[in-house]
Amino acid sequence: TFSGKPLFPERVAETVTYQLSAGEMELYKAVTEYVRSGMNAAKKLAERNEGKRGSSVGFALTILQRRLASSPRAIHESLKRRLARLEDLLDQVERHPERARDILAPRREVSMDEFDELELEDVTASATAASTIEELQVEIGQLTHLVAMSNRVLASHDDTKWSQLADILQDHVLEAGTAKDGHKLIVFTEHRDTLDYLHDRIGTLTAQPESVAVIHGG
Repeated sequence: TFSGKPLFPERVAETVTYQLSAGEMELYKAVTEYVRSGMNAAKKLAERNEGKRGSSVGFALTILQRRLASSPRAIHESLKRRLARLEDLLDQVERHPERARDILAPRREVSMDEFDELELEDVTASATAASTIEELQVEIGQLTHLVAMSNRVLASHDDTKWSQLADILQDHVLEAGTAKDGHKLIVFTEHRDTLDYLHDRIGTLTAQPESVAVIHGG
């Protein structure tokens, strides 16, 4: 300021650590193994001169991995969307086996620079390294298992990252007791499904859903 005082308060950054619950760890390992297997298959596609298809598979799996680290809601919704898309592909291939190669081919080449995350996931959700009905059925079976696992984690409400955030909200906003009109806190998150999830959970925690305002890029 003109009087020589700092215009902004000092920024103090602190990383809050947490341990995954048993259910979360099981899901994390299972999705990570699915992603690792898919990445290996995408690499083989590139070696067979199917680089466009391999890139689409790689993008799809990268998005899954990022959303896995975001929240139970984000990974659950992504797994459900991917399962639905691959089941639709299987239906098309079973009805038109002579067109299997064309049906399984990516609709267009994708680039991280072209889309926002939801658009990118929409384009790549049906990207698969499967080349036959049998391979597609195997992947659908894997996804069905993962959706069931993620649903159990979501239904258990055993979300350790949320528990840490809830403690921060409780200590620094709800019970801080140092401001007449209460405190405000900004929570940033990358994924829209996680934003909706946090909106619901914070509204329940405060018992005042109207106390939570949402801003998103849409």
